[in-house]
Amino acid sequence: MGFMKRALLLLLLITLTAAGLYLLDSSGYAQERGTWYFPETGHNLQGSFFHYFQEKGGLEIFGYPITEVFQEDGLLVQYFQRARLVLTGARGRRASGSGEVKVAPLGELLGHRSPPFEPPYHFPYRYYPQTGHALSFAFLDYYEAQGGEEVFGYPITEPLLERGLIVQYFQRARMEWHPDKKRVQLGLLGEEYFEARGLDPALRAPVEPTVEETTPTPLFQGSERGYMRVRDTKGEGLQLREGPGSAFATVHLLPEEALVKVMGGPVEADGYRWWQLTYEGLEGWSAGAWLQPLGEGETPP
Repeated sequence: MGFMKRALLLLLLITLTAAGLYLLDSSGYAQERGTWYFPETGHNLQGSFFHYFQEKGGLEIFGYPITEVFQEDGLLVQYFQRARLVLTGARGRRASGSGEVKVAPLGELLGHRSPPFEPPYHFPYRYYPQTGHALSFAFLDYYEAQGGEEVFGYPITEPLLERGLIVQYFQRARMEWHPDKKRVQLGLLGEEYFEARGLDPALRAPVEPTVEETTPTPLFQGSERGYMRVRDTKGEGLQLREGPGSAFATVHLLPEEALVKVMGGPVEADGYRWWQLTYEGLEGWSAGAWLQPLGEGETPP
């Protein structure tokens, strides 16, 4: 790719970054019991893999698990939409699952490394001599906020256009700018590598939960939903998220005393009970710890 084309791509990143349109909010999909079942893909997450997932970014970084733990190349592994986690060391070969978890270098394994390129850019960037590539603007901010070298490895390309998106490859990931969502998002390298290796599709078949799931007591009885107010946020507001859990991106910040309509839930995640809400035309999920049913004398609209 020529210098002018690289510069045009990076100028677009400058504009997006300056507008403050990328989101960096992420945390692990956590449960104190150290295990979680994801009905979205029908797979369990537990043990060392669960704790690494929780500590290093959760759904934002790894996506949903798409397999159970199984042995590959003599080690225990688990595939996710965006990554492949590996239990390394001698202990990693034991079925107990005790060992050190690493993120596989899927960007490298899929052959995306390009020759070193030291850019003559006239704007701030960070050059990584380990691989001979640079980061700047939205991708650099996301890299630093979401775990840096430990999670992503070093960049192995400059920004480039791929399938209509600005992307940049790393040793362990692919960052993508999604203009429809106005944010940086990680590509589905876990799924792509699973397909590239020609693994048995049966590994992706949904399984039953490894722990018994409990059904939470609903706040509203019957089919009719009710209204609640946002309270006790100390004026900071309550995050309305894309899904039930703190790993999901924030859609809107609900102000104190906001009147919201309950559309669904509850769902237990991250130690909270989450409710699906609608507010002024926006839909999302919020933690019930800062939601209260309407008091006596309050009439819903």
